[in-house]
This record gives sequence, C-alpha cells and structure tokens, in this order.
Amino acid sequence: MVLMAARTERKGFLMEMNDLNSRITYYKEQISSYAYHPYLSKHIGEPAIDERKMKTYIHLFDHLPERKNMDDNYLLSVMFVQMALDTHDFVTVDNSNKEVDEVRKRQLTVLAGDFYSGLYYHLLSLINDLDFIQVLAKTIREVNEQKVRLYYGRHDSLTSYVQTYKKVETLLSYNVWCHFMPPGDCGAVVESMFVKGLNNWGSGKNQAFSKPEQSKNYAYEIADNIEKYKKEAYDSFKNLGPGSSVPEELYRKLDEDLEQEFN
Repeated sequence: MVLMAARTERKGFLMEMNDLNSRITYYKEQISSYAYHPYLSKHIGEPAIDERKMKTYIHLFDHLPERKNMDDNYLLSVMFVQMALDTHDFVTVDNSNKEVDEVRKRQLTVLAGDFYSGLYYHLLSLINDLDFIQVLAKTIREVNEQKVRLYYGRHDSLTSYVQTYKKVETLLSYNVWCHFMPPGDCGAVVESMFVKGLNNWGSGKNQAFSKPEQSKNYAYEIADNIEKYKKEAYDSFKNLGPGSSVPEELYRKLDEDLEQEFN
C-alpha cells in the first residue's frame, strides 16, 4: 500500500511537471512571437529566456488570490522585464574594437534590451494596469542602481558583494509579490529566486562589460564557492517555511523546483 501510494504521488508529480513544461513552452512561444525581429535575430541571435525564473513566476501567479481574473500578459510582462535586464548585461563598453560587426552588435544589444522593456509596457497598457506598470518601472530603476553598486561600488567585504548581487537577482520577484500580497512573508520567494540566480552565475552567465579589479576578484570567489552559497540560500528557504501569505501549496512547488536545481 505504501509503495502504491508513493507511485501515485510520483505519477501526480510527473503529470504536474509535464503540464508545467507545456506551459513554459507555450509562454516561450508567446514571448518569441512578440519579441522576434529578423534584423535583431540575424545580428545578435534569439533572445535568452530564463526558464528557471519563469517556473517561479508561473508558481507565483498561480497562487495569487485573484489568479482567476488575471491575464497572461502579467507573466509575459514580467519575463520581458527580466529579458531586458539580462540583455543589457551583455553590452560591452570596450570601444577598442572598431569592427563594423562588433559596433553594430553592441548597439543592437542596447536596442534589444530597450525593445523588450517596451513590450512589457505595451502588454500592460492593453489591460490598463497602470499600477503594475509603475511597479515594473520602479524595479528596472532599482535593479540598475544595484548593478552599478555591484560592479563599480566599493564593498567592505565579500558578504556585501553577495548581498548586492542577491538584490539584483531577486528585486523583480520581491516587487511583483509585494504588489499583490503582503510583503512580510516574501522571504521564501526571495531565497528561492536567489538559488536560481546563483545557478545562473554558475552556468556561465557572465556579463560582457569591464569591471574594476575588486569586483572581478569577488566574482571569482563567488564562482569558486557557488555550491556553498546555493546551499546557504536553500537552507534559508527551508528554515522560513510557508508563511501566512505564502500558501503551503506554493511553498511545496517552490521546494520541489529547488530540489531539481541541485540534481
């Protein structure tokens, strides 16, 4: 009986995952239909879509109380903001290479990030949610401020550098959650997203622009200890547990998702 129950639970989990994967494919197709531009595609390739973070946003929106009244444009808009922030990380500031193709690629990367940013505004204007437009606009400003501090500010310690990187990776999810739900119990959401941000670091998401020596040294230290930081973030997530505004079912899905990050 115990074995049958375990098999049933496993089957249910696989069906849930298949459904989630189908939804990810659907949303990626929607994003591509909006974001595709032949000239951009020719010179800088297809836009990178962070599927790890998309999973978390799908879980978040699924568990909002007003989910039944929400449009897919909310999730798509958040992903376009994520894409815009990620794309601008790959704009080089090295002007020594005067090759026409490299100059064009640098300029188009800037324009692509701006284009994705404009798409979130367009989608939310269609459903007339000016408040959420302001939330995402504020987030873009805050993340860019933290990026400047991360790469060009003075840090007293590696801990300070890691905490700033954490804000870069989690501010979007934090602000999205706090727009719809009380902010007091967002810790589990933030730690969940931070594990994924650290995984991105470990999988070669390296920015193209030049950085001061201190920033480079700290970046190397994070890369050398990436598993340690991931475990610390996951332990924090486990210690927080589901809170008053984080439904138990949402916490379970985030936990299952994170377990896959370590496999």
